[in-house]
Amino acid sequence: SETFKKLIADLPRKHTTILVQLCTGHIPLKRHLHRICRADTPICPCCRRHPETVQHFLLPCPAHAV
Repeated sequence: SETFKKLIADLPRKHTTILVQLCTGHIPLKRHLHRICRADTPICPCCRRHPETVQHFLLPCPAHAV
């Protein structure tokens, strides 16, 4: 969208790449890697209970709790 383009216009390319990967889910976490046959399982290697998605990695993974 135009709003997103304006938001990322002044960011360094590295940051833009990471944001796009996070938004699309095409980031090297287990669920995506498993979907493209680059990982044996989609399960989070830290908690070993849930698929490692962006949401799981950033929010509820008990292994990452502070």
